[in-house]
Amino acid sequence: MNLAGYDIVGGLLYVGTHLAAPSGHRVDPALINPSLPVDLRQPDWGGRGLDYWPSYSDIPPQSRAAYLAWLADGRRFPQAPIGFVFLYFYGLERRVLYDLQRDRSTAAIELPIIHQEVRRLLAIYGGQKAFKRYVGQFEQVLEILAAGAPERDPAPAPARDYPPPLRLRAGLGAFAAQGAPVPAEWALTWIRSHPDYYPRTPATRCAAEFDALFLQRYAARYGQGLVVRPGRKEVTLDYRPASAGFRGVAELTLPGTPDVLSYAAPTRKLIALADECTTDLEAYSRYLGRVPDGQSSVQAQALLPAELVNLSSGGAGQAIAWARHRLGAQELAVVPVGEFSAFISSPQEAKPVKKDVVALAQVLGRAGVGIEPDPRLGGAVLTSGSMVLFAAPGGPTAAASDAYQAATLLLHMAAAVSAADGDFDEAEQRHLSDHLERALHLTAEERRRLHAHLRWLTVTPVKLTGLTRRIAGIDTAQRQYVAEFLGPSLSSRLRPRLPSDRFP
Repeated sequence: MNLAGYDIVGGLLYVGTHLAAPSGHRVDPALINPSLPVDLRQPDWGGRGLDYWPSYSDIPPQSRAAYLAWLADGRRFPQAPIGFVFLYFYGLERRVLYDLQRDRSTAAIELPIIHQEVRRLLAIYGGQKAFKRYVGQFEQVLEILAAGAPERDPAPAPARDYPPPLRLRAGLGAFAAQGAPVPAEWALTWIRSHPDYYPRTPATRCAAEFDALFLQRYAARYGQGLVVRPGRKEVTLDYRPASAGFRGVAELTLPGTPDVLSYAAPTRKLIALADECTTDLEAYSRYLGRVPDGQSSVQAQALLPAELVNLSSGGAGQAIAWARHRLGAQELAVVPVGEFSAFISSPQEAKPVKKDVVALAQVLGRAGVGIEPDPRLGGAVLTSGSMVLFAAPGGPTAAASDAYQAATLLLHMAAAVSAADGDFDEAEQRHLSDHLERALHLTAEERRRLHAHLRWLTVTPVKLTGLTRRIAGIDTAQRQYVAEFLGPSLSSRLRPRLPSDRFP
């Protein structure tokens, strides 16, 4: 195409003597009218003849010469006045927002070409803030109009913009229109971007963990995804064109695309799920608030919801590897307390505290390894000496039953009495062990734990101090049972050491 002596290639231009603007009140600003004068002798290279909303029909001949020269040069000179770039951009806006909306037959061919051109302009002139703002919004429109099936596209990144990103709204609408389930990643962006959802601290401080937990629980609850019944309201975009030919806002409607983000019922379901995930991350979040770099510590990993615990990495993975190595093929293993405490020690604590021991016990329990003594079941928090690891394939004992409490009391009494005369021989240990298997109403997990507790008692100095208080805490029937269980030899050795009002 030759205009005023310039050979212009690449198309994407409106050329002619008349083209009404979309508003209908004037000639379209982008129209290049070949009949208008062009001053080739004094081109306006600096764009001094351009006003804020330039129009080809209104700019002086000198500015038309410079503009046509910029077009003929490939529309690529970085120092060109930004008014020339806008003048060219007005034509792209008109084509997408007006002409192709009325004749969609060529949209599939033209939209990708226009989108590519917009990206090219943005790469050259994106440093101009006003141009970048307008083109950024226009690019959203192009992405939606040229998008394929949303199930083949990755979910857009969450954004707290208002209105929410058009690509998200259009994608969710397409799922609803097709009766297709909303994939988990799209649901996450839905809730993260919704103006009615206000994330609490755990969802922001522990964003990666929140996202992972939400995705897993969404899939567990909705399978392939939530199916949204389409309503009447369609997705619309109030786009403010750069071109003055539109006279204000251009409302763009996506026919047949329901505006799912405006539907209250499915949004409430996702907010409820997000709140559930947030609540289950509160303890973990509070810990990271105190120890910002403690994500890989045993204490932090023990506070994570079960779905997020990685038993092969971080402090948890190291502790589990140590415990499994110590156990080997055995059911029980006596280990130094110091080795156990090394996984939960910190510069802030001179010695392990109960909450940290409980944290490590929880982590090991998830891997099928129990500890004795266990503070969760009333055991002491050890700072020295030995402890016992044992195989616990059934997982950690949730709480100490009455029968288990009585049984541990029995073991302590027997061990204390036997230690007093220096003789807790294997026969007595077998007597206790065999009777536990036959008589006590304990679960399989409790039996394993009790044998581990007995093993710990055999390697630990045990005294009667404090046992009277524990005996007072059980009922008369349990006390009688303990006395009968001890048998004549142990019972006679035990009776002189206990007040008669505390033991039958």
